[in-house]
Amino acid sequence: TSGYEYLSEIANHISKIANRAVRNTGTWAGNLAMKHAHLEFPSDVFICFETVGAMITLFDSNKQSIEVSPLDFLQRDLTGLLIESVKFSAYDASKTFIKTFKIMPRSANAHAY
Repeated sequence: TSGYEYLSEIANHISKIANRAVRNTGTWAGNLAMKHAHLEFPSDVFICFETVGAMITLFDSNKQSIEVSPLDFLQRDLTGLLIESVKFSAYDASKTFIKTFKIMPRSANAHAY
């Protein structure tokens, strides 16, 4: 879709996280929850989302939605909140270039540097 061409780069990067079994079992929301609980965790999902200015929508027990950036997500108390969705902004492909690199000691089951 026009304006969202960069998401193929993000999808390509995410396809290199962990291994196929982990990707089929885990979720991007679970990855962010792990980063929230363990700030030292090197989350590729967090880095990619923060890079493109994604907004994470949280949902509380009162059916209220809260939109936060990935960085704000890490600082928020998540008690009683559910990660509902992520929103990406459209960028003009003629003015925006996004390229990610995953540096790791082996091709599977390795944390990125």
